[in-house]
Amino acid sequence: MANTIRRWLTRPVDYAWTVHYFETNTALGSTRVLIGLSCLLFSVLYVVAGLAPPTAPTGAALTIVLVNAVGTAGVGLAWIRGPWPSRRMSTAFVVYADVGLSVVLLSLSDPLAVLPCAILFGVASSYVATFHTPRVFAVHHSLTVVVCVGLFVRAIGSESVLGAARTSLAVTYGLLIVMVLFLAPISIYRLQFLQRGDVTAAYVDPLTGLRNRRGLTVAAGELLGTRNGLVAVVIDIDRFKSINDRFGHHHGDLVIRRTADTVDEMFPSPSITARTGGEEFAVVTALPMDEVLDRARRLRSAYTARSDHESSLSIGVAREERVVTSHDVEVLLICADRAMYSAKADGGDAVVGYGTLT
Repeated sequence: MANTIRRWLTRPVDYAWTVHYFETNTALGSTRVLIGLSCLLFSVLYVVAGLAPPTAPTGAALTIVLVNAVGTAGVGLAWIRGPWPSRRMSTAFVVYADVGLSVVLLSLSDPLAVLPCAILFGVASSYVATFHTPRVFAVHHSLTVVVCVGLFVRAIGSESVLGAARTSLAVTYGLLIVMVLFLAPISIYRLQFLQRGDVTAAYVDPLTGLRNRRGLTVAAGELLGTRNGLVAVVIDIDRFKSINDRFGHHHGDLVIRRTADTVDEMFPSPSITARTGGEEFAVVTALPMDEVLDRARRLRSAYTARSDHESSLSIGVAREERVVTSHDVEVLLICADRAMYSAKADGGDAVVGYGTLT
């Protein structure tokens, strides 16, 4: 059981692919507006709960509630105005939404009246389940549990309703929260996660676990508009056919996987790595050109040191100052590909830089 949970928590979610999927199905814009409107409704609820009895607090607690109302309204307007946030900004939004709601609920008066409002965590649960990893989902629900338990304990001790009626109401609210926030969302998230895994397989190379060419193009959208430009690297294994001929295709697959691991090791996230076909790999990164060239040379040396046969790597590198569209990424990869073929034409086992494309 523990191993199953551990594997689930460490499974990645391709945020860029998810955003691209909704964008290509023309659902991203309307989803963004709906999220913004939800934030504005949260802001209104904070104001009403903060000013109207029986939940209206006083003093510093009231200030906390109203400040959160103003901040949440600003977040809502930002969502409506767009564009869709990056993965990092999306994670920050989840943190803000969870912490903000927690602080507001714990600041309000009459915990018995506030307790059923904990179901509002379900709104953030839907967003997290759609766009983020199981680990983020688990952290979100852990915070939800802590807040709900705190409200439940306070509700039982509340003096707004006396005796057994108070406890009965608190237990009823608690059961509703368990059903709405935990049993249903977790079951739905599990099914959704399995379904998403099947769909995203179209963007992943099954042999290496790297992105395929389609996945590379989609993920590169996260780096568009980077201030210092982008660099593309194209890597090809020299004399790979002879490896298959001499040692068999099984050994050739082992070489492909080992090369993929080395490429991923030299260019970790947020650089984007992919197997684009056969024995060819590609990287798109926002690292400086000098650093990319240095990593490419170390990649070539690492491959040679780990190789048990007479093969090497031909690597082409290209840089562009302004990359703002997917077409620009394709042009950049074409130029890196040309540089790679220049290295191969000179006998292979070399790194060739195409230069700045201006």
